[in-house]
Amino acid sequence: MMTKTFDQREFVYRILLIIFLVGLALALWSLRGAIMLLFLGAILATALSIPVGFLRRRGFSNGQAVLVTVISTLVIILLIGILIIPSFAQQASSLVDRLPTALEEANNQYNKIAKDTGLFPTIEIGAGDLQQKQISNFIRDQADNATGQVLPFLGTVGSLVGNLLILFVLTVYFLAEPTAYVEGALTLVPRAYRPRALEVMTSLGKSVRLAVLSQMFSASLVATFTTTGLFILGVEDALALGILAGFFNFIPNFGPMVSLLVGVIFSLASGGPVILVIILYLIVQQLESNVITPRIIRQTLNMPGAVVIATQLVAGALFGFLGLLLAVPLVAVIMTLVRELYVYDALNSRKAVILKKRLETGQEHLVVTTDPYRPEQLSPGEAAKLSMQGQDPFEFVQGQQTIEIVGPSTEQMNRVTTNQQAVWVAILALVGAQAIALIQAILKDSRRG
Repeated sequence: MMTKTFDQREFVYRILLIIFLVGLALALWSLRGAIMLLFLGAILATALSIPVGFLRRRGFSNGQAVLVTVISTLVIILLIGILIIPSFAQQASSLVDRLPTALEEANNQYNKIAKDTGLFPTIEIGAGDLQQKQISNFIRDQADNATGQVLPFLGTVGSLVGNLLILFVLTVYFLAEPTAYVEGALTLVPRAYRPRALEVMTSLGKSVRLAVLSQMFSASLVATFTTTGLFILGVEDALALGILAGFFNFIPNFGPMVSLLVGVIFSLASGGPVILVIILYLIVQQLESNVITPRIIRQTLNMPGAVVIATQLVAGALFGFLGLLLAVPLVAVIMTLVRELYVYDALNSRKAVILKKRLETGQEHLVVTTDPYRPEQLSPGEAAKLSMQGQDPFEFVQGQQTIEIVGPSTEQMNRVTTNQQAVWVAILALVGAQAIALIQAILKDSRRG
């Protein structure tokens, strides 16, 4: 009878848990616009926290550092607005107005090359498909939709200036009182786990900071190189095309292809050196993808390309244009949480490091620790152990690092460590051989079919 009652309670508990999770998911979905706005504000605050930290290390108080950083940022934005935006807006408007004619002229140039070489099929675009007013209005409507997707919940009542003002206020609040939000989040965590929670939050901030800075640096270089190259080649509206190339670079994988297509279309329309323009875009893209991005993003954040593409597809479907724009920071957050909470904590698979330590007696021991590991912070397991022993983890002696001494460092122990590595290499080789054999079998079956 007790077992039956227990089963019923367990069943009811699971049903209520499922209902709660479904309700939470629906609530988060309805608030996705506000959530993305907060995420964007946190990203901007993370980026601006770098100059704030630099000024604080030079003797400025937090308020002074934030004030100087915000004023400097506004001055830079104002200079960009005065020196660059008018020219860019004029050239961008010219691009939109010239697009129908550019498409038609590009189509004629392409068909001429196709007929002369006989290598490509000809494409005929009807004159009815190229009505200038319709295409221009369509492009402007899509730009308005993209702006509305950035801040969907303000799309009907706010202007772009109002949206940017709200984003600016959020960013300033995040910068002015960063510890207040961190402390507020830590109060929701049990005391024994707060050091670990702080470590995870620190890792999140570092990952997002690296992601944002790497994208900004990469986009700036792409815009500069593209604008300079197009100007040298004599392409019209080089500044607008270069800024578009830098902006599209914030969208990994797909953005560079779009910027290349736009550059080729307007180069064909203006009778410019199309081949040289294509070569320029390809050189800039190869420089960005093989030199800049690997050194900044892949080596510091270790982001697999397939994960970035998958995140772009999902984020684009859920959050629209803003999801595509923030794909890399989203990947940084997701990968950091998975690594810290699941791999390190749930699976206890933090990378082990075996070191030698010589004691005062002269005897050597093998010491197993983990990397990264900071002595002033305790893992959840160590904090729980101290709590069980009646000690407060927050009163734990600073600088005392909990380690595990395996035993005397002998040649036999060293050989055991080496043999373990050899075993793992052998297992990986065996798995690789099995995968190759499976692929070969599939290829043989497909050829027979």
